[in-house]
Amino acid sequence: MRPGLLLLAAALLAAPACAPEEGGGSAAPAAGEPGPGGQAWHRDFASGIEAARSSDRLLLVVFTEAHCQPCERLRAEILPHPEITRETERMARVLLEIREDGLNRGLLSARFGAETVPFSAVLDPDTLEERGRLDGAPGSPQEYAAFLRAARRAPVSGS
Repeated sequence: MRPGLLLLAAALLAAPACAPEEGGGSAAPAAGEPGPGGQAWHRDFASGIEAARSSDRLLLVVFTEAHCQPCERLRAEILPHPEITRETERMARVLLEIREDGLNRGLLSARFGAETVPFSAVLDPDTLEERGRLDGAPGSPQEYAAFLRAARRAPVSGS
């Protein structure tokens, strides 16, 4: 097994399922529940992988954090934009929030080598290789759509 996949498996086994924060907060929607743009978004990485593999679709993983203005703009303005919902309708989607207790931060840093949010990655459903990544907030829906299109066209490196 490749070292990256070993690290991913360890992170998945160590991470508890995402649950809404007590006292509210902007928890990610459950699998099958409407999220940004009215689309179904998974709230845990493992269910997103399963959805991507069972439907043979790319996997879009988005990390955000409460009290983060660029994250809020991504959730409220960019992801629900009609151009983005069109680009992501043929993808499995995961929206993970970095919680105050640190939930999902380990996955962000261990799996993706990223430390800041918002963070987005498009993964191949079979190999989980990155086809594209965006560190930080996009400037516009059109910029995010261009990222998604480039990731969809990108070749997957061999395993």
